[in-house]
Amino acid sequence: MKKLLIFITFTIFGIFVYSQNTTSRLTIESGGSLNFYFNSLQKYQNGIEYTDWTKLRIYYNDTTDAGNVGINPTWKLDVKALNPTFNGDAGNILNLNTLELEATGIAGVTGIQALSNSDISLITGGAITDPGTVSIFITYYCGQNKTGSNNNLLGKKPDYYYVDVVFTLGSD
Repeated sequence: MKKLLIFITFTIFGIFVYSQNTTSRLTIESGGSLNFYFNSLQKYQNGIEYTDWTKLRIYYNDTTDAGNVGINPTWKLDVKALNPTFNGDAGNILNLNTLELEATGIAGVTGIQALSNSDISLITGGAITDPGTVSIFITYYCGQNKTGSNNNLLGKKPDYYYVDVVFTLGSD
């Protein structure tokens, strides 16, 4: 009688799945509210600038369960308006590009940007900050035409204009 010998080989496949651990915090430390008062001809002609008015503190860390750098090692800071225009109490409107913003404090800043109701990046390629944080300062230019937006306020109707602005911290 012939004997059949069967060898069974077990192969163990190592499939390692690392979970993504992204931790980010965006804190407004100062300058969460801003008013521009145009009460002189000089301010109407030249606009108003608030240098480093808003201070943001950012913490960003992206790792895997094994402690390695994750798939999103850089972050970006975006800004946008929640409305398509500046609305006035008396029913008047101004274009959003009347307000221009600039971030400073770290590498990766994109320069002066006109406000829009879609996300505009103020910083790209921000490095992981763990274990500390980084401070970002936002400067506002109202009616100064820094980006060539033709946003001079001469001839605009006087009113109390307002708009909500949102800063968003996300992976780059």
